[in-house]
Amino acid sequence: KKLAMLAAIAAAGGSAVAGSLSSADAAVYRGIETDASAAAFTSYPDATMLDHEGRDVSDPALNMSAFAERCQTSLKRAIWEEERGLPPHLYVDPLDGVAVGERAQPDDPRIVYFIGVSRASGAVIASRLLLALHHSSHLYLVHVDLKADPAVYAQLADLTKDHPNIRLLSTRRLVQWGAFTMVLPMLDAIASVVSRNLDFDFFINLSDADMSLRTNEEAVGFLRRYKGRQFVQVHAGNGEWLQRARNFTGAHVLVECGGYGYVSLNDTHAIDVGGGAPPIGTGSSCCFGRGGPVVYANTSRLHLREARAAMTAEAASRAAMEAREAATEAEGEPASEAARRAREAALESLRYLHTGSQWVVVDRAFCHYLAKDERAMRWRKVFAARFLADESFVQTVLMHSPFASTNVNNNLRWIQWPQQFGDPTPYWEKLGWSFVGGPTVINATEAPSVFAGPFLVARKVDPLVDAEAVRLYDGWMGIKLKNGTSRVWLNGSLIEQEPLGGWALQQQWAQQQQQQQHTQLHAAPRPPLGSAAEPHASQLPVGGGAA
Repeated sequence: KKLAMLAAIAAAGGSAVAGSLSSADAAVYRGIETDASAAAFTSYPDATMLDHEGRDVSDPALNMSAFAERCQTSLKRAIWEEERGLPPHLYVDPLDGVAVGERAQPDDPRIVYFIGVSRASGAVIASRLLLALHHSSHLYLVHVDLKADPAVYAQLADLTKDHPNIRLLSTRRLVQWGAFTMVLPMLDAIASVVSRNLDFDFFINLSDADMSLRTNEEAVGFLRRYKGRQFVQVHAGNGEWLQRARNFTGAHVLVECGGYGYVSLNDTHAIDVGGGAPPIGTGSSCCFGRGGPVVYANTSRLHLREARAAMTAEAASRAAMEAREAATEAEGEPASEAARRAREAALESLRYLHTGSQWVVVDRAFCHYLAKDERAMRWRKVFAARFLADESFVQTVLMHSPFASTNVNNNLRWIQWPQQFGDPTPYWEKLGWSFVGGPTVINATEAPSVFAGPFLVARKVDPLVDAEAVRLYDGWMGIKLKNGTSRVWLNGSLIEQEPLGGWALQQQWAQQQQQQQHTQLHAAPRPPLGSAAEPHASQLPVGGGAA
């Protein structure tokens, strides 16, 4: 019975359908009707929740009553959903009134752009993304964080009201940094276009800290070649910061506290955030980055079996990788570069949970998989209970899916991390709390070199930190849009932009075209890329370009 219910829910993109849940349970599952939820949760007792110093957060003297109440409600909701075998709910927007135009060319890819907005400057940056990338054949879905300034939503509503292919998503979430709610608005958007059965080729997620380095014509011209492919960065190797992050996320299961803060479940050891900071549970540290406070609770009502099974499998894969590394070291250096790559590939094949950038380009078929497949629904349960789910969910689902071989390990984004230059703490302290854990902000000095890069999008940009960088961008992109050229004179200097994807990717494409022509002349033709339901891997080498 439970499997039948899950299948029905999966077919609806995660929304409860008639016959799957009672009307009362459906109201609770949606999570919007507070009275329905309160009534459903009355049978669940409050759990004792302790802060990093072992104090009960319900103590009025701590002034954390509102936070404690949110955490209790969130914990009870997790118990309620687990008892019914439900994954995190996806809000399907009916997209009423949405319309897209014809493609400029029959083989042009149609793109669904998703833009997440949360910052005070959100409308300023989102408007620039829309200007650079707009075409009537594409669809633009914008999610405005529920905690964003109301003026931002009003500005965007006014900006988009006369464009039937630009939609502000009707259900807004509280988005929590480092948590699964960083992923859910994107999944809402994917479920909405899948439910609408929209004809599209690619889905690209963006934010109000991104600036497009390409015009629509450039983006379409590039992606036309790669239908049926994914551009998702998947980390390989075990750098110091990468290994810290993997150790950290693999050590805990949690519940988000309604948009701010976490409950770490059945776990009494300290949370080590790395970087030399004192672990949560000792010293003065109480929080995880911008995600808010972390409190501890023990409960026998919530099991999070999928998440804990993933932790066990990840630990086993790490042990297997360490054993393989020790064995290969004993074998000595490989005889050739090809042998070295084969050794690395064999090592990476043992990894269970994958990480990478949350910013992706994925195709329609994989979007259908994310929205409807029961395997993807299981991964939603896993990552809803993990820290930093936004930097692991898509990668893990993809690498465990039939679409793994379609990935190009290059997400086409320019991102620079302060960790690349040593201890990032001074940089984050200089910019402020809201930048902790994030990449560097592009400044006016480095902006021209960023413009010249082989990327689709660059981040992070913030006009409240460096407005001159945005002014330079406006001048540069204005010329690109007007003249349709990648060679732009700006303030007396020539900016000559590399091809999108980089010269290496361009060379690989040229080689693939030559090979394809040779095959067509001297052998039976290869099968074409498959339909959205069953794609074939194209001949483009996987892993081309910089990660």
